[in-house]
Amino acid sequence: GAVIAVVEHSHPIIGGKFAVLSKQFPETTQIPGEIVSEFGHIMASEFCYRGLLLAPAYYSMEARALARFSGIDLVDRSVWENLRRRHLGAG
Repeated sequence: GAVIAVVEHSHPIIGGKFAVLSKQFPETTQIPGEIVSEFGHIMASEFCYRGLLLAPAYYSMEARALARFSGIDLVDRSVWENLRRRHLGAG
């Protein structure tokens, strides 16, 4: 499944629309560049210039390269794990 959100920021510096896409994949998946490209098209249709793509798996080198040039930040399995550890350790 996928969850897509477009949020509007009123902050004068980071203002504008920000797209967020979350997709479920098996943890051993190498997420292809097509997913990043698809998200870029979604962002363009919503007039978003920044985006966050979340997936609890790993991104291929092609996906990372595409993201670098399209205003998309990638969150992969290792980032999820670090956030989870930090959250559990803070409690």
